[in-house]
Amino acid sequence: ARDGGGPMTVAQLRRWIDLPNPMGLPLELQNLIILSFAALTNRRFILRGGPVEPSIDSLADELELREQALPDEAHWTTAVHRAASLFGLTVPQTLNAGNVGRLVDEVRREASAKREPVGRLVVSVRDRATRYGASMEGRVRTSESAQALLAALHAASDADLVQVLASAYLETSEAAVGRCMGQAHPVAEALNATRWHIFDAMREVCEMHDHRQAAAASILNRLSEALGSEEHVIPLQRKLE
Repeated sequence: ARDGGGPMTVAQLRRWIDLPNPMGLPLELQNLIILSFAALTNRRFILRGGPVEPSIDSLADELELREQALPDEAHWTTAVHRAASLFGLTVPQTLNAGNVGRLVDEVRREASAKREPVGRLVVSVRDRATRYGASMEGRVRTSESAQALLAALHAASDADLVQVLASAYLETSEAAVGRCMGQAHPVAEALNATRWHIFDAMREVCEMHDHRQAAAASILNRLSEALGSEEHVIPLQRKLE
């Protein structure tokens, strides 16, 4: 308050350690004190807007110490699990400011990267499932659940993201939603690149009641099954090929 407020930096803390009288502490001991203060007051280290993991041997003066709201313990445990199962992220389970900040940053980055391909997947897979009479309870439902989750994470503030991730309702399973998001880009590309006129021709063959009808119907049934199944059950790109 005496210094006028504003962001708290490592450089400021080094100066404050020597007030009112210089203590003559070695740099490593100053770093230990600053790291301890950050841990005790739930602060994380930021450099140019991004998180930094400092150490006793490396603690730059320009780092900012920013307060991090801590979530409920139960929400944190669930969020760490979901960060792994849905996004493939490994975050330490200890509940502290650094780990919370890391989870928030990494989940936000992953969710941002997946929003566009998942959005394209939802449009394409719903269209094809409707067109070829596939079930809406598997792949379509999962992709829409993934899209809703990513939208909720995008809208959440940093302070609320852990709770949003932990409490988000998934229409199907974590395994299905995680696989859907991880494969959204190649699956959406495969759906757009497939020569659908071939399958449309098979539907016409089915109406002709000739010797090709059984084979065409079998292929269309397999197509419908693939479109309606979860990605971790039937990988759609390989099946379409």
